Amino acid sequence: MWGTSEPAVQRVGSRISAQTASARKSARNFSLAAERAALIRALKSAETNWFAMCSDFRDAGEHWSNIKMECRERKISAGKWAAENAPLSKRWLDRYAEFARRWAEFLESREWSQSLSYAPERRPGLCGCFDLMDAKARFDTYSKSRTRSYRDDTGMGSVLPNPRTERRSDGSPIRLTATATLLHGDVTAMMREHIADGSIDLAIADVPYFLRRSPATTAADLYIEHNGMKPMFNEQWDRYDSIEQYEVFCTGWIDEAMRCLNHEGSLFIFGVYHNAGLINRVCQMRGYLIVNEIVWVQRNGRPNVATRRLQASHQSILWVAKDSSRYRFNYRLCKRTAYDDWLSNRNQQLRDVWDIPANGHENKSRHPSPKPLAVMERILDVAGHPGGLLLDLFSGSGTAAVAASKWGMRSVSIEREADYVHMIRERIATEVRRG
Repeated sequence: MWGTSEPAVQRVGSRISAQTASARKSARNFSLAAERAALIRALKSAETNWFAMCSDFRDAGEHWSNIKMECRERKISAGKWAAENAPLSKRWLDRYAEFARRWAEFLESREWSQSLSYAPERRPGLCGCFDLMDAKARFDTYSKSRTRSYRDDTGMGSVLPNPRTERRSDGSPIRLTATATLLHGDVTAMMREHIADGSIDLAIADVPYFLRRSPATTAADLYIEHNGMKPMFNEQWDRYDSIEQYEVFCTGWIDEAMRCLNHEGSLFIFGVYHNAGLINRVCQMRGYLIVNEIVWVQRNGRPNVATRRLQASHQSILWVAKDSSRYRFNYRLCKRTAYDDWLSNRNQQLRDVWDIPANGHENKSRHPSPKPLAVMERILDVAGHPGGLLLDLFSGSGTAAVAASKWGMRSVSIEREADYVHMIRERIATEVRRG
């Protein structure tokens, strides 16, 4: 049009487009560089402010510890002093003092979190600081549990024992992994011999149910066998001569378990309608606090073959505390966890009714009454202690020990039946190999 050929116009247009694209790219690079610098400044400022907040928490705890010491010398009630002079209750001030005592642990946890390729969730406030320390304790214990070798109590290096060749029934502790131990023998006797006073953070008891079934084969048993269904529960170790004998048995092991628990510890006891009332009575007669009765709903419960009663679709779990004023309850953890349960919504209080299917394909053990991993893990969420010690009574197929390993607790399992002892050892060895 202006005396310029069409190709020349195209070349000029291309140069202009290239220059425009280059300018846009430079502007974009400049913008990204500026935003990156601003991002780093903001993160450093947030980290500095967060750490300064944590330091203030430590200082508050140290000051409160000094005040409590002075109150003791003057024979003044620290709780009364806090009510009259402090903006927080004594219970919360004691948490600040605990944080001050654990300051070195907090610094180690903070350094650990900064070294990870992912960052554990940091929440504001004092509880967020405890959450970070708990996360590291659980991570360390879980990592240790996946170790495929360890040194036993004799100091000799060894690998996981072979359950088919090594059979120990003298009651000596059997090391399964670096964090899991198994005791083969009577529950009460093993606790009395091997577990120290106040050394346990959480205990779980899948106790014999005292079903009182006749050892004779019934028509219902024949029907089940003919149709290839799982036989009804009818084990020799579940039989007792009388209700009085069963009550004496329960009193013995419950008293021993409560002795082993520390003041923040809890005991969770599985039961059905045959024995739950008896165990409730024993606990109340002995003066132990029953915090909750949890109803574990089983959508896939066994149908009633005899058609003479309602289909059993739940079990009870009694939550019994060692100390009525100091027992551990991980309220915030349970509230923020998203469970696969229509009764338990995230960011709402966890209910005392749990909708968890009965054990399905996850456990291929030969135990007649295995518990699902999900119910054990939820018990750990409720009252577990990161890095602490779980006591698994009547261990059965070893589900509680597996849950403890995954959750971040050490465990001591006790089982009397030799077949189940070898079952536990095989299962734990399999879990370690998977790690």
